[in-house]
Amino acid sequence: MNWKSVWLGAMVSFSLMVIGWLGGAWWTLTVWAPEMDLSGYLQLMFWLPVGAGGIAAGYGAPRLPWRHGGTAGAVTGLLLLGLQWLLVPTLMSLPAVLKLLGTGVVLGSLAGVVGQNLRRAAERRARGSKPAGVQKF
Repeated sequence: MNWKSVWLGAMVSFSLMVIGWLGGAWWTLTVWAPEMDLSGYLQLMFWLPVGAGGIAAGYGAPRLPWRHGGTAGAVTGLLLLGLQWLLVPTLMSLPAVLKLLGTGVVLGSLAGVVGQNLRRAAERRARGSKPAGVQKF
């Protein structure tokens, strides 16, 4: 296991998550609506960064990209759980924790495979080999 790519993926996802949180705070403070429901936005700010972190971890993995992406997703989920434990410990229930970690692992694993495929495509492009053409019947 290449831990450098796992930590790179986890840091990419956590930094994108923080940027998304800052964007959500800016959005909340500038709209001046009496009530705002940001639950969908916050879920999106978990799914997209975990996917991006899984892609980064899979891109740097020498082999088994699903394991690197899943581990990066789990690390990101654990960082988010630690933050949730500090801010709102009353929302910590076993089903919520398992859902968060399970989503992070599955999404990170799928994104890790995508990252490895992107790396292989970049290597093929660098070698100068032709892309697969359209099959003629």
